[in-house]
This record gives sequence, structure tokens and C-alpha cells, in this order.
Amino acid sequence: MPTHDAVIIDPLPLEPADVALTGVTIRDRSVSLNRQGDTTSIQLDGASYETALGSPLEIPL
Repeated sequence: MPTHDAVIIDPLPLEPADVALTGVTIRDRSVSLNRQGDTTSIQLDGASYETALGSPLEIPL
């Protein structure tokens, strides 16, 4: 979910537990997401972030 100055990643306990999204563009920024079980990894323009299921992460744009 993009806000005016950040992207908020909020992994929810939904199926499938393993999913990958690539080639996503948010406000001209390249975003990839990889969820494996309870861990979600995010790449935003080459920078890496990680969060756990149920723990929202706000990434500045």
C-alpha cells in the first residue's frame, strides 16, 4: 500500500504461504517481494528489507 512518502508492507496470514512478486513498479521504484512461510523479504531499488508475518513494515520512498 503506497502512502505519499512510503510503502507499507503488511504480511497477512493468508494462503499461499509461499509467493513471489517481481517486476512491480510503485511510484517509479522497482519492488520485488518474496514470502516464504512467516518471513517476507522485500527489494526496493536494490535495497533489502525483511519483516515477519503480522509485523507491518514501512519503507520510505
